[in-house]
Amino acid sequence: TPPPAGRIALSFVDETGAEVAFAGTLILRSDASPFGKEVAIPTATANFDLPLVLAGWQDVSAINVEGPKEAWLEGRLIDVVAGETARATLRVRAGRPIRGRVVCDGRPVANAWVRIDESTATSGPDGRFEIRWARPNAWIKAGADGYVTLAKVVSLESEGAELTLELRAAARVRVRARFRDGTPAAA
Repeated sequence: TPPPAGRIALSFVDETGAEVAFAGTLILRSDASPFGKEVAIPTATANFDLPLVLAGWQDVSAINVEGPKEAWLEGRLIDVVAGETARATLRVRAGRPIRGRVVCDGRPVANAWVRIDESTATSGPDGRFEIRWARPNAWIKAGADGYVTLAKVVSLESEGAELTLELRAAARVRVRARFRDGTPAAA
């Protein structure tokens, strides 16, 4: 038998509370599915019905990579009850540019990747990058060949603030394999 499910009726509003059309990808996360489930919203709409959502608490966000705009629930989860329809409003906000530098020991790291959810940027020769993001906080990841990947939560509430992402050089390991008789294994 399938697990108990309900529906979520979503509406999208802008920062003033007026309904706004949105197209993109919904991301649902719950205690039953912490890695998330993605659902496409192919055409712009102000209201979207999401059937067959697992019963329980759901966190819903949405991204529109082309905009870029994002939509998210403000400060609460949706309680989905089996056989019922939960209603929720997602606030849509345009992403703003987040600028920063990727460095290692104070020196710029060129060609580093920087990622916030689905948004990705690459640092230039001076280590500088720009990425768009709408929320006040973000789980940001950065990395480059020869460096340990950085992952941390950052506050993005200060308009115009520049992030500095400090990478650490990866340790180099040299391995020489030999057979039991002592002859070197081919590389």
